[in-house]
Amino acid sequence: MLPAIEAYPQTIAVLKAMSSNHWSITAREAMMDLDMTSATLARRVCDLEEAGIRIHRERKVNPVTGKKYTRYWASPDQIQQIGVTPDMFEKSAA
Repeated sequence: MLPAIEAYPQTIAVLKAMSSNHWSITAREAMMDLDMTSATLARRVCDLEEAGIRIHRERKVNPVTGKKYTRYWASPDQIQQIGVTPDMFEKSAA
Protein backbone atom coordinates (compact mmCIF):
# COMPACT_ATOMS: atom_id res chain seq x y z
CA MET A 1 0.00 0.00 0.00
CA LEU A 2 1.16 3.56 -0.57
CA PRO A 3 2.91 5.31 2.35
CA ALA A 4 0.69 8.38 1.92
CA ILE A 5 -2.35 6.22 2.58
CA GLU A 6 -0.79 4.28 5.47
CA ALA A 7 -0.01 7.53 7.29
CA TYR A 8 -3.71 8.12 8.02
CA PRO A 9 -5.65 5.32 9.76
CA GLN A 10 -8.94 6.98 8.74
CA THR A 11 -7.90 6.81 5.08
CA ILE A 12 -7.34 3.07 5.45
CA ALA A 13 -10.77 2.82 7.11
CA VAL A 14 -12.34 4.61 4.13
CA LEU A 15 -10.61 2.22 1.70
CA LYS A 16 -11.78 -0.74 3.78
CA ALA A 17 -15.37 0.51 3.76
CA MET A 18 -15.19 1.18 0.02
CA SER A 19 -13.80 -2.31 -0.62
CA SER A 20 -16.90 -3.89 0.91
CA ASN A 21 -19.28 -1.65 -1.07
CA HIS A 22 -18.20 -1.95 -4.73
CA TRP A 23 -15.43 0.63 -4.13
CA SER A 24 -17.82 3.44 -3.23
CA ILE A 25 -18.96 5.36 -0.15
CA THR A 26 -21.28 8.23 0.84
CA ALA A 27 -21.07 10.63 3.78
CA ARG A 28 -24.00 8.86 5.44
CA GLU A 29 -22.27 5.49 5.14
CA ALA A 30 -19.07 7.00 6.56
CA MET A 31 -21.02 8.51 9.46
CA MET A 32 -22.90 5.30 10.26
CA ASP A 33 -20.08 2.79 9.68
CA LEU A 34 -16.95 4.78 10.51
CA ASP A 35 -18.21 7.47 12.91
CA MET A 36 -16.76 10.02 10.49
CA THR A 37 -18.18 13.41 9.55
CA SER A 38 -18.75 14.40 5.93
CA ALA A 39 -15.88 16.90 6.16
CA THR A 40 -13.52 14.19 7.40
CA LEU A 41 -14.62 11.88 4.60
CA ALA A 42 -13.99 14.64 2.06
CA ARG A 43 -10.48 15.15 3.48
CA ARG A 44 -9.72 11.42 3.36
CA VAL A 45 -10.97 11.28 -0.24
CA CYS A 46 -8.52 14.10 -1.01
CA ASP A 47 -5.78 12.04 0.66
CA LEU A 48 -6.60 9.15 -1.67
CA GLU A 49 -6.46 11.48 -4.66
CA GLU A 50 -3.13 12.90 -3.51
CA ALA A 51 -1.87 9.30 -3.34
CA GLY A 52 -2.75 8.93 -7.02
CA ILE A 53 -6.15 7.26 -6.82
CA ARG A 54 -8.73 8.82 -9.12
CA ILE A 55 -12.01 9.30 -7.28
CA HIS A 56 -15.23 9.91 -9.19
CA ARG A 57 -18.00 11.94 -7.60
CA GLU A 58 -21.61 11.20 -8.42
CA ARG A 59 -24.16 13.74 -7.21
CA LYS A 60 -27.49 12.13 -6.36
CA VAL A 61 -30.82 13.01 -4.79
CA ASN A 62 -32.52 10.73 -2.29
CA PRO A 63 -35.91 9.87 -3.84
CA VAL A 64 -37.65 9.83 -0.44
CA THR A 65 -36.19 12.84 1.35
CA GLY A 66 -35.10 14.92 -1.64
CA LYS A 67 -31.73 15.55 0.02
CA LYS A 68 -28.67 15.84 -2.20
CA TYR A 69 -25.60 13.72 -1.53
CA THR A 70 -22.40 12.59 -3.19
CA ARG A 71 -21.26 9.02 -3.77
CA TYR A 72 -17.50 8.69 -4.10
CA TRP A 73 -16.29 5.92 -6.44
CA ALA A 74 -12.86 4.45 -7.07
CA SER A 75 -12.05 2.23 -10.04
CA PRO A 76 -11.38 -1.34 -8.83
CA ASP A 77 -8.74 -1.77 -11.54
CA GLN A 78 -6.86 1.30 -10.40
CA ILE A 79 -7.10 0.28 -6.73
CA GLN A 80 -5.62 -3.12 -7.57
CA GLN A 81 -2.82 -1.49 -9.59
CA ILE A 82 -1.54 0.20 -6.43
CA GLY A 83 -1.69 -3.11 -4.59
CA VAL A 84 -4.89 -2.78 -2.59
CA THR A 85 -7.29 -5.73 -2.60
CA PRO A 86 -10.38 -6.43 -0.43
CA ASP A 87 -8.75 -9.53 1.05
CA MET A 88 -6.05 -7.31 2.61
CA PHE A 89 -8.69 -5.91 4.93
CA GLU A 90 -10.13 -9.32 5.79
CA LYS A 91 -6.69 -10.46 6.99
CA SER A 92 -6.15 -7.33 9.08
CA ALA A 93 -9.51 -7.80 10.80
CA ALA A 94 -8.67 -11.35 11.88
